[in-house]
Amino acid sequence: MDKEYHLDRYFDFSQYSEDFFEEEGHQDILNDYKEYLEEFTLELEKSLKPKTIARHLFNVSFYLIDYCLFYSGDDLEGSLSLGNLDDFFGRWYQYKCMWSTPTSVKQTIAGLKKFYKVMLAHGHIDKEHYDDFIDTIKEYKDDWVEAMAEFNTPKDDFWW
Repeated sequence: MDKEYHLDRYFDFSQYSEDFFEEEGHQDILNDYKEYLEEFTLELEKSLKPKTIARHLFNVSFYLIDYCLFYSGDDLEGSLSLGNLDDFFGRWYQYKCMWSTPTSVKQTIAGLKKFYKVMLAHGHIDKEHYDDFIDTIKEYKDDWVEAMAEFNTPKDDFWW
C-alpha cells in the first residue's frame, strides 16, 4: 500500500508521473521533494487554513519542480542559489505564468521562506544556506516585484 500523504488533500502531486522527467536522477529528486513537501504540509496544518496551505504548496512546488528540477535539475540545496532565484523571479516567472503579478511574487516568496524555514528545522539544509537564501530575498525582492509590475504595465507604444 502506498503511503498516505497529507499534501494530497491540498495538491495533486500525481501530475508528476514517472515519465514526467526524462533526465536520469530527476525522479529521485522528485521523490525527495514530495517528502519535503509533506513535512511542510504537516507544519502548515498547525496554523493555517486549507486554502492558504494549498496556495503555499502550489507556489513552492511550482518553484521547486516546474522550475528548479525541470530546468536545472537542482536538488534542495541547489534550489537556494541566487542564480535560480533571480532567473525565476526576474525573468522566467514573468514569461511563463499568466497569473504573474507583484502580489503573486510576494506570495511565492512568503511560501518559499516558510518552506525553507521548515527545511532548516528538519535538518535538510544548513543554517548557512538558509541565511544566504534570506539575504538574497531581502536584497532582491523589491527588484523582482518592481520588474513584475513593469512587465504587467502596458506600454504607450503598444498597438492593437
